[in-house]
Amino acid sequence: MSRAFLVRPSISVAPALSWSCKIAAFLVLLSLLLPSATLAQATTGKVQGRVTDSATGDPIAGALVRVDGTTLANITNAQGFYFINEVLPGLQNIRAEVLGYRGEALEGQRILAGQTFTSNFELLQAAVELEALMVV
Repeated sequence: MSRAFLVRPSISVAPALSWSCKIAAFLVLLSLLLPSATLAQATTGKVQGRVTDSATGDPIAGALVRVDGTTLANITNAQGFYFINEVLPGLQNIRAEVLGYRGEALEGQRILAGQTFTSNFELLQAAVELEALMVV
């Protein structure tokens, strides 16, 4: 005749955490999951500068300055200044264009993460060429 023994597993219950410990743990977890603004700034650079007329030195307002191959661009203000944030580090081509001036490109500009690169443009005035218009 065999005897059956009932074995109960022993369960150890950890002491309950206080609310302050739970809140602290939640905040630590939250800070690890959400991207930090300082981390984003450290992985990209900034381009800034001024666009002026090469003959007079006057600022050119409304010029489009862009980083080639990206959607990053900005328009110069009344004093000719611009800035472009979140530019990927590495060699970038930066271009300035405005109607009535010959566009200019600065190729192979080294952008460093977390730093500001200054790129000034002096544009030459150019005649605007239009295609012939035929009236029928």
